[in-house]
Amino acid sequence: MPKNAYYFPHDSNASRDPNILKMRCVYQAEGYGWYWMIIELLREQDNYKLSIADECDCNAIAMHCYADAERFTNYLKDCIEKFHLFSRDDGFLWSESLTRRMKTFDERSEKARLNALVRWDSKATAMQPQCDGNAKERKVKEIKLKESKVKEIKYEVYEAVFFTSKQTEDLVNKCGEAVANEWFKALSLHLLSTGKKYDSHYHTILNWIRRRDLEQTKIPGNGSKRERGPGGILNQADPDKFRGAV
Repeated sequence: MPKNAYYFPHDSNASRDPNILKMRCVYQAEGYGWYWMIIELLREQDNYKLSIADECDCNAIAMHCYADAERFTNYLKDCIEKFHLFSRDDGFLWSESLTRRMKTFDERSEKARLNALVRWDSKATAMQPQCDGNAKERKVKEIKLKESKVKEIKYEVYEAVFFTSKQTEDLVNKCGEAVANEWFKALSLHLLSTGKKYDSHYHTILNWIRRRDLEQTKIPGNGSKRERGPGGILNQADPDKFRGAV
């Protein structure tokens, strides 16, 4: 159905209505067709009334119904005065039956519209806390994502040595700030002197610490433990023996 088409209710047995039967006896099926064409025109009007103030108005309606103007004028007069299918007053034509039906129809439509507005308003009110909660959750996730990205950025903690903030914090917690600085210095000297590259400076130092701890458990031939640590490893042994990327 086109968007500009309007619905109106009517009885399926309208053709057997007593007044319509009287009209059909005179104007037959042609008159019955004119009747419904006029009803459709009335339905399209804002107040369900048609202007018939002058002859031009009547002729326009007759043309719409593909009717002879003079015959159609007589038809309208009979429908108003004899068959009581239409009413006329102050230059307007209307149908009491259509007006009554459309009043009921419009009241139901308006009630349904208001109920729909109430339902939508209730849903919007109920959804607001959820929307607020979702917005807060997204905000928290965004903050955590930004924090994680910041933690993933590597900074130069010593010349040619790069650590993320979290890696630096973990190493300091593991062996203390002073010892961590010694490891940074040792790795820096090793990188600059050998030109070697490692995927992760953090895991390289962790590997050195693990190797150092293993070496400290070994007893040298003279019966005494050798000194181990950043300086000990670099000064007393081949660095490549204890260092490597993970």
